[in-house]
Amino acid sequence: MVLLIQHPGDRFASAIARQLFLAGCNPVIVTVDEIMTCKGFSLRMEDGRYASRILLRRGTEIDSASVSIVINLVQRMPVHFIQVFKKADAEYVYQEWRAIFIAWMKSFGDKLVFNPATPTALSGIDYSRPEWIQMATTSGLPVEPAEWDTQSGMHTVFNGSSQNPVMAVSCFNGQAYMFPNGMKVSDSLRDSCLQLQALSGIPLLTVRLWYWNETWHFLDAGVDTPVVQGIETLVQDITASVVQGGFASLNPQP
Repeated sequence: MVLLIQHPGDRFASAIARQLFLAGCNPVIVTVDEIMTCKGFSLRMEDGRYASRILLRRGTEIDSASVSIVINLVQRMPVHFIQVFKKADAEYVYQEWRAIFIAWMKSFGDKLVFNPATPTALSGIDYSRPEWIQMATTSGLPVEPAEWDTQSGMHTVFNGSSQNPVMAVSCFNGQAYMFPNGMKVSDSLRDSCLQLQALSGIPLLTVRLWYWNETWHFLDAGVDTPVVQGIETLVQDITASVVQGGFASLNPQP
C-alpha cells in the first residue's frame, strides 16, 4: 500500500496522486482531518517496534504492516477543535494529537517515508532561523543582507525592497527544480541548494532565494512546495521514485 497523507485541498498532493494513478499505482489518500475523526485507532509496541491500525469513518482500514511507502505532506494538525475547548485545553488537545500523529508515523518503521515526522515537526525537521542560516552558509549560499522578523513571521530586507525577485528551488533525490519555471541559476548555486538539502536531512526541501545586488541570497527553506507552472517535472520524478522505491537513502537516520 502506498499511503498519501495530506491536508484537505492540497494542490501539490493532488498533483502527486494524479500522477501516481497514471503510473498504475493506486495510493490510499487520507487527510489529517480524517485521522483525527477516525472510528478506531490502535497503536502498540511489540519487540521494540511500533505497529498501528486506523479505521477511517469511510470504512478504509490502514494497517502499518500493509503499508510499503508513505508520502507525508502534513505540516500542522487541524485546529477545528479550538471552538470546542477552552484555549488552555485546546492547546493541550493539539499537542496530544501532534504526539499521536508522530507516534503513528513511527509505526511505519523502516518503510520508505518522505517527509518523515520528527519530534520537532510533522513533516521533516523544524530548524530554527539561526540553524538554517548556519547550514546555508556552510552550503555556500549567501545569506546577507536578509533578516527574519520573528514576530510577524516574515522576512525583511536591508537595502532592498519587496519587489526583489524571489525564486524557489525544490530539491529531491539529487535534483534541483527551479520555480518559476525557466529560471536559470549557476551550477554552483544549484549545488549549494542540494548541499543544504543534504545537511537538513529533509528528503523534499524547498529553498527560497531572493535576488539583490546581482546575487541570489538565501531567504528561507521548508517542506512546502510551490504549485506553479513547471511543477509537473518534479511531480513526475517523485512518482517515479515512489514506484521504483528509489528514495530510501534520503530518509534522515534516527
